[in-house]
Amino acid sequence: PEGVGGTGYIYVLPHGDHVEDYQLPKSPRVDASIRLWKGPLKALGSIALWGALIGAFLQLILWGPIKVFTEKDKEED
Repeated sequence: PEGVGGTGYIYVLPHGDHVEDYQLPKSPRVDASIRLWKGPLKALGSIALWGALIGAFLQLILWGPIKVFTEKDKEED
């Protein structure tokens, strides 16, 4: 039906012109919170993920791996 564009649900009804008989809305709508989640927030999450991966890679290339020192290492110096 119109208005559900991309929700991932497909209903195959024997009588598609009588959707009320199946307890389905006549003209379904996608909630605004779902559109927000699937649109701008998904893009921001993707940008954040790629930013973290690129940042970790650059840190490794420019400064090398992070070295962790224990008390034993401090005593040896």
